[in-house]
This record gives sequence, C-alpha cells and structure tokens, in this order.
Amino acid sequence: MTNSNRHKISYLACPFTHPDPQIQAERLNTVNQFVAEKHQSGEFIYSPLTHNITLAKHFTKKASWETWEKFDKAMLQRCDELIVLTLTGWETSRGVQAEIAFAKEINLPIKMMELL
Repeated sequence: MTNSNRHKISYLACPFTHPDPQIQAERLNTVNQFVAEKHQSGEFIYSPLTHNITLAKHFTKKASWETWEKFDKAMLQRCDELIVLTLTGWETSRGVQAEIAFAKEINLPIKMMELL
C-alpha cells in the first residue's frame, strides 16, 4: 500500500486505573464502545485499553504505566494523531498525561474529545 492509500490511524488515550473496579469496568466498556463505533464508520482507532487488557490478564505481575510506556510510545509514533477521551480523571491520569506529553514531543496533533 502506498502512502497516499494509507489509512489514518488515531491513538486513543483515556483514563483507566481507579481504586473502584466498577469504574474501571465502566471506562473499559465506554472505550470499547467508542472504538467499535468508530471502526464501523471506517475510522481506525488504536486503543491501548481495547487492545491490551486481554494481554495484561496473562501477565504474572500487575501492569502499570511503566509496563506499557515503551510500547505505547512506539504506537504513538506510528499513529497520525492522538485523541484524548476526556472521561472523568483524564487530567490526573499518569498514563494520559504521559501520552499527551510524548505526542507534543513528537509534534503529533492532539484532539480532545468529550462523549455526550
């Protein structure tokens, strides 16, 4: 596939970690729904939560930002933009803030998105 035929891929950042497992489950469900809707409308979204939660279940220790940092930065470098899903907690999420900082470092366009 030539560059002119290359599909735009957006990286989706959003908060996940929370002391309440119910809130984590709600966040994951919200993100998965969002990604599925975008995919069905022809948009390609890479969501670390959607794509990595299943993998993390097989880890021998609890996953954290440090677990994913190198991988997520590599994925950000391959994407065309960063979408920040502004779910409650995005401003204080260590991972989201690191993803925003890295996107700025590599001059990746950043789009803030609020779900209605």
